Amino acid sequence: MKLSPERAFENSDGTTEKWWATRRTEYRGVEIATTVKTLQRADNELTDQDVALLISDHTNPRTISIPVSILEQVISALEDAKHDVSHVWERVTK
Repeated sequence: MKLSPERAFENSDGTTEKWWATRRTEYRGVEIATTVKTLQRADNELTDQDVALLISDHTNPRTISIPVSILEQVISALEDAKHDVSHVWERVTK
């Protein structure tokens, strides 16, 4: 993981938004990328941290920001959804 920001933006309120460590993968023509995003006050105190998730078929990109404070719950919900899909698939294909 790269430990220096890839991009940084100074906001009008004095905060700095930084984008770190993009990881990309492609599966069946769909790009999946994650980037750590931080927000710091002028005194360098970290005030927010998200993971930006990009899912793109190279035509319709979709990006959502997930607060790090709930990341584990989001991963758990996705695991539950994966489990639910398998049950629906079994029912539909019978």
